[in-house]
Amino acid sequence: MRGRAPRSCGNLIGPRGPPIARHYNSITSRAAPRAIRWFPSIRTRLIMNRILAGQERYNRPAVFFHWAIFLLVALAYFAIEVRGPKGTDSRVFWSNVHYLAGSLVLALAVLRIVWRFAGGAPRELPQPAWLALFAKLAHLALYAFIVAQPLLGIMTLNFGGKPVTLAGIDWSFTLFAPNAALRSTVKEAHELIGNVFYYVIGLHALAALWHHFVKRDATLRRMTF
Repeated sequence: MRGRAPRSCGNLIGPRGPPIARHYNSITSRAAPRAIRWFPSIRTRLIMNRILAGQERYNRPAVFFHWAIFLLVALAYFAIEVRGPKGTDSRVFWSNVHYLAGSLVLALAVLRIVWRFAGGAPRELPQPAWLALFAKLAHLALYAFIVAQPLLGIMTLNFGGKPVTLAGIDWSFTLFAPNAALRSTVKEAHELIGNVFYYVIGLHALAALWHHFVKRDATLRRMTF
């Protein structure tokens, strides 16, 4: 008996494609950013990232950015706490460590946000609407923090006529012209936000642990390699 010809998979973005193609089509037509839809080559390169983003786990670059920024923020806070009194070598060293950590946080934050739009994110886990809203607001606050806080620190130094010097690197940089009138205001904002986010970061960590040990869902596991 003549064998039946296999059905063609057809166009990957057509309605008759295989399930993975239909999933890809739904991603690129609804969730993907405009740049990906405008440039097919970009869409092709990111197909697997977008498909994986529709699953339960964050992709590896997103996980790397998350934990690298976490460690650098922790280092920045630690450096401030142990830097010592003014005029000491310890204060100079740890202040430069603080500047280095903050500068790297800003650089990685920009890359993290770009990757968030390019590489996508996993679908939300089932949870009450109020809890989902709280999580979104917390994430937006953390994104704002990792961008605004380093910028405020750089502005504090530059407005005072000082460049940003980095520990262990024979290089410094200036982004803003001196502005004595604004320096004290910006410095106070930098310190206030830093103190407030002790609690925001702590609540974020406690929420992740609560999801992991109490609810026993995949919230924490999907942010691992």
